[in-house]
Amino acid sequence: MEFNILKKNRKYFAATKGGYKCKILIDDNSQALELGAVDIDVEDISVRTKYGTDLIFKLTADAETQAAAGICTLQHYTYNKLLVEQCHKLGGKWDAESKAWIFKDFVADKVEELDYLYNSELTNYQIEFEDDYSEHNAPVYLFGVKVAEATGRDSGATLGNDVALIAGRVDSGGSMKNWGTKIKEGTILRLSLPTLLVEELQESECENKDFTIKAI
Repeated sequence: MEFNILKKNRKYFAATKGGYKCKILIDDNSQALELGAVDIDVEDISVRTKYGTDLIFKLTADAETQAAAGICTLQHYTYNKLLVEQCHKLGGKWDAESKAWIFKDFVADKVEELDYLYNSELTNYQIEFEDDYSEHNAPVYLFGVKVAEATGRDSGATLGNDVALIAGRVDSGGSMKNWGTKIKEGTILRLSLPTLLVEELQESECENKDFTIKAI
């Protein structure tokens, strides 16, 4: 992330990020920071209250290590919401030209873990919903892949890319303001997913969304 370091105080650096005032914790990692514009990877430790947010950050590695670090990259098959969230957490930046995420080399081990899961061999799966399921004002994602999407109460729902509806129904519903994407009990979908990712997340995904999944 890009910051403009303004002043070194006792506990925090005073800084701005995207035009907003913020603070950077002074610790062993940050004490060598110099005033001016810097591009650093940080952890968000902000304090959020009903009255507002005190933006506070801490460095994930010391400034010298970050400045000297090379890069590592990650490419993937298709868009996956969970993967994108993880890439952002690791300070990744999407490069449209190379169609790859770019990271500082000091998180290479974590990037390799993502590569191992999300780029594992694709397997065809059949998913059967055992009860009605809906997402409030949002699409339905399974294992980070969008499988159905409504845009309003009366919009109906469309299937995600490369998702097949074998039985049942996907639809929209709710009220004008509180609409949802709905998948009916007994609906059967087929799609391809990274095998190791399914193994990693199967228990939590199936429990939360009340469906069964099997390779076909």
